[in-house]
Amino acid sequence: MFETQLLSTLEECSSLAEKHNRDLVPHFLSLAGPDASSKIPRQRLSAWLKLFSKFTNPNALRSTDVLRTLYTTLLAHPDRALQRLALSCVLTYKSPRLVSHEDTLRTLLDDTKWRDALTLLDFAALDAPSERAEFVDAVIRLLFGMMLERRGRNRGADRRAAVLSTLAGCTDAELSLLVDLMLQPIRGERMASEGAFKIVPVLEEVSEKQQVGFLTLLGDVLKHLGSRLVSRWPVLLETLLDLIGGAQSTLDAQKAKGDVVDEDAEEDPVVEEDEEEEHGSGPSRALRTVRQLGLKRFADFFRSPIAYDFGPYMPEAFRAFISPRLPSLDQENTQAPSALLDLFHTWPQRAEYAQYLVESDSRVLPKVYDCLVATNVKPAVISRVFDIVEQLQALSLADEAILESVFKPHVSHLLTNLSTLVARSKGNVSAVVDVLGRRQITILSEL
Repeated sequence: MFETQLLSTLEECSSLAEKHNRDLVPHFLSLAGPDASSKIPRQRLSAWLKLFSKFTNPNALRSTDVLRTLYTTLLAHPDRALQRLALSCVLTYKSPRLVSHEDTLRTLLDDTKWRDALTLLDFAALDAPSERAEFVDAVIRLLFGMMLERRGRNRGADRRAAVLSTLAGCTDAELSLLVDLMLQPIRGERMASEGAFKIVPVLEEVSEKQQVGFLTLLGDVLKHLGSRLVSRWPVLLETLLDLIGGAQSTLDAQKAKGDVVDEDAEEDPVVEEDEEEEHGSGPSRALRTVRQLGLKRFADFFRSPIAYDFGPYMPEAFRAFISPRLPSLDQENTQAPSALLDLFHTWPQRAEYAQYLVESDSRVLPKVYDCLVATNVKPAVISRVFDIVEQLQALSLADEAILESVFKPHVSHLLTNLSTLVARSKGNVSAVVDVLGRRQITILSEL
């Protein structure tokens, strides 16, 4: 409190404070700089930024480059008031490439006018590369912070959609900064994998809440900009698999100790995209949410219209979080298709990915087919399995290799389960069963 009052007083005589910057700046950087031992509270940081925003000759300040980098980093902060202060500090450097767009930048941070500012933002009008680089960098940072802002229940998805639609006007190279901002707090200094990809532990300081937030944002980014970011897919996939693998290994360890109840029971209902704020109580529930959202994001990559070689990641994905779940797949898919079953559903959508159903673990298709005869299985699950079978049949007609290596080896198991399903359906005349029965007849006729 005393420090805040003192800084407020200095703000009133900022020219005097600026003359003594050689004392002030090192102290501030010890609190908020890159080497600070702890995170400075937001209120204290705001008080310091208010003072520095009054300085008139920032280039003469001690450690000015470090300060400028810190201001730039804070442009992406999820608190809009702090973003405004960071922007004011950046603008004290009077860069002509930013000063000429000051009104636009400030309007983007206006609580009531930001949507209008997004609509009017025209990246194509920025012709000069030198002018464009600094301005676009600032805009991406500001908009990233806005996407992270936790304000208004169930409005986050709309805000993210609006922001990402605007960012589509950036070049692919410029969008790389968005990926860097997403990954920095999650990935840290993780080195790119050399040789065969291996999952590494998630940083201890990264909470499950942060992981859920990253996975939710990743879903929106893939939806709106996924095909534009293919050059960054390797780091995104590495980080994604680290999160899923970390959640699975921790859940396995908890289960071994007896800390998780009914881990092999029905999987939790699929989390909606904007429910990251309330992902359940207790560490095991949070970890299951991370695992579930992670699997959904993994499936989103396969749904992209871009053909991509996921081969280098598949052995580790199976080892870490797919194969351990296979023994209980039919138990976890009775009420509704799980995230893992949905992942399997994406693979036969493209001939290039169909091999993943058999390459790393021969149990995948038999366990998928076992879902047809699981106790009290619901029509939605049966329908999803039929989707997989029908797609494999279609691929087999066009590709002999898929017929011989993917579909044929497990046809007898499929036939056995279909026979059981027919026997169970006798006497049930509901419309849903009738539709599934017709699909079942079609599948049998093409075997």
